[in-house]
Amino acid sequence: MFLNTPGISVLKINLVAVALSTLLVSGSALAQKVPGDGVFATSAAARAPGNPNGTPTLTVSVPIGGTTTFAACDFAAPNPANTTIAVDLGPNAVVTGFGGTGTLETIGGSWASEAGLQFFGSNPEETVRLRFLSAQGSSTPAGGSPFNVDPPLDLSDNNLPNIQLGADGILTVEFCETYVDNAGSGDANFLEPSTLTIQCYDCTAPGGGGGPGGGDPIASVPLPSTNLWGLLALALGLGFVGHRAMRRTS
Repeated sequence: MFLNTPGISVLKINLVAVALSTLLVSGSALAQKVPGDGVFATSAAARAPGNPNGTPTLTVSVPIGGTTTFAACDFAAPNPANTTIAVDLGPNAVVTGFGGTGTLETIGGSWASEAGLQFFGSNPEETVRLRFLSAQGSSTPAGGSPFNVDPPLDLSDNNLPNIQLGADGILTVEFCETYVDNAGSGDANFLEPSTLTIQCYDCTAPGGGGGPGGGDPIASVPLPSTNLWGLLALALGLGFVGHRAMRRTS
């Protein structure tokens, strides 16, 4: 069952074999209102020459209906005030793309273009941010606005890094905002039956080693502390500074 509260949630997912394709751009951390720029995805850093490439062999479907975005996105680390899920794709899996379908409903003065998902692997430089309604620089109507990123967006085809997972096989998914309008009460809701899709290779299926002891591929696991993420970022020479803020237009 999905728990719509900040922290780590436990989900069940289905893994299906499929092929794929894609659209994205490398970008900057955003600290102010984000106009509808039409950019689906950004990353902490551009794709490095040594970043692994490969053809995805599986697509993971993750139900995200009932999820709320609460606090600001940060490429450096997940915000503990946000809802975060841990997807176990198997040791050393490589994530190659993201997509999804469903409905997003904003709250109050929040804009659809500000609601995002962030994906963390073993390397902070490979953190990717996805915004399903990046072109809608306004609030949604009552009942929300539909989104449909299908087929999924391929990362390496758009100079974004594929995300390498560590020995634990965990992909951390955070639901966050590039600008927070309603501190503490939530800025946007993903309505039922919204779904996130994750494409990967060298990843394993549920019941076949996909989770601890070969069990569920999504597990409730402790997240690294902000300090640990910060140390990793420093070790890799990330500054996370000097990014251009995008300002709201009149």
